[in-house]
Amino acid sequence: MTLDEIQKMSDRDLKVHSTKLYKISMDVPILHNKYYKLFSKERLSFKKLEGEYDQLFREKYHYYMIDYQYTLDKKEVLIYIAGDVNIITKKNQMEFSKEKLRALEGIIDNINRISFNIRNAVVYSPFFIIVI
Repeated sequence: MTLDEIQKMSDRDLKVHSTKLYKISMDVPILHNKYYKLFSKERLSFKKLEGEYDQLFREKYHYYMIDYQYTLDKKEVLIYIAGDVNIITKKNQMEFSKEKLRALEGIIDNINRISFNIRNAVVYSPFFIIVI
């Protein structure tokens, strides 16, 4: 699932209408479960990407230290590895996954606060009617 899809889904799921406060409060556990499942899957996906990156790094390190046509010292090997297309691609995938994890954490935090926000809306709604 892409970051845009997650954001659009959360925009739909987290809309709070003042006329549907009871239904929304009853949906909190369902929403929490839904997004926590997505978070767990994405965290596992990130861990897999970390393992793939570590394996790729070892392969590239071995290649540049032993199989490469020129002799390089350790600093030069690290520079070559940092500029390797496969390494850059894997790092980009990891960063994208991290961003999805951060977004999902934020969504879960918002879901955890919905009940508090609904309570405030109910308690302070008479004051808003008077002010308007």
